[in-house]
Amino acid sequence: MEELRLHKAEIIARLKTEISRGCSVVKRGTGDFTQVYRPCRISEMVGNEEAKRIIAKIFKENCVPHSLFFHGLRGTGKTTLARIIELGLNCEKGPSSEPCCECAACNSIIKRNGYAPAREINAGG
Repeated sequence: MEELRLHKAEIIARLKTEISRGCSVVKRGTGDFTQVYRPCRISEMVGNEEAKRIIAKIFKENCVPHSLFFHGLRGTGKTTLARIIELGLNCEKGPSSEPCCECAACNSIIKRNGYAPAREINAGG
C-alpha cells in the first residue's frame, strides 16, 4: 500500500507541474472523480512514459495487436490507457493516439453509453 500511496503522490505532483505549464484539465464523463477527469488522449496522460511511447508507436505504424494485457498496481493508469486505445481505434476521425474526444463514438465511450466494440474485463480481486 505504501508503494501505491507514493505513486499517487508522484502523479499529483506531476499534475501540478503540468497545470503550471498551461496544461488544461478537461471535465468529461460522469460519476466519480476518476471518471470525470480521466484523460482521453495519450498527451493528457501523466506518467507511464514507456507505455505511452509503445501505444503511440502502435498507432503511428498502424500495427495494432489483436489483444493487449495490462498489469500493475491499482491506480497506475491501466484502465485509462485501455480506454485511450479504445477511443483511438473507434474515433470517427480515424485511428490515432490523439482521438478527438468530441465525436459520437468518442462521447459514447467516454460516457460508457453502451458502445460495445471493445470489452473491458477486470480480473482483479
